[in-house]
Amino acid sequence: KIIICVAVSIHFVLWSDYFYAFKEENDVQLKNLFPQYTEGRKLAGIIYDDKFRNGPVYIHFPNYYIVWKKGIAASSMVDYEVGTVIRRKVSETILPSYLEWIDPDSKKGESYDGRYSMMDFILIRGSIPEKDRENFKEFEFKRSFSKWSLYERLSNH
Repeated sequence: KIIICVAVSIHFVLWSDYFYAFKEENDVQLKNLFPQYTEGRKLAGIIYDDKFRNGPVYIHFPNYYIVWKKGIAASSMVDYEVGTVIRRKVSETILPSYLEWIDPDSKKGESYDGRYSMMDFILIRGSIPEKDRENFKEFEFKRSFSKWSLYERLSNH
C-alpha cells in the first residue's frame, strides 16, 4: 500500500508540474496574441513546432480562438465523422480542412500548400521555412509571443 501511495503521489507531482509549466508558458500571453476584432473573422493555425517537453500538444491551439475570442477557426473538430451526428456543413473553400502540423525538417519534402490563403488570420508556431514563405505573401506579420506569430491577410485592412 505504501508503494502504491508513493507512486501515485509522484505521478501527481510530475503531472502537476507539467500542467503548471504548460499554463505558465502559454496561457495569458497567447490569449493576448489573438486579435481583438474577431466578429466574422476566420483563423487557421500552422504548427511547425508542435512540441512541449517532447510531446505533440500544440496541434489544437487554433481551437482556442473559438473559445477565447468566439471566432471561427479551421479545426479538426469539423472534420470528424461520427455516424450522422457530426459532419462538415461548410465548403472547404470557405473553411479549409485543418492541417494538423508540418515537420519542417521532414525528408519527405512536406510543406504548407497555401490552403489558408483566404483566411483572415494565420497563427503560426515555429519558424516559417523558406520553401513555404511564398504562400504567405498575402499576409502581414501582426505580433508574436515566444514561438507563436500571428499574421493577418493584407486585404483585411
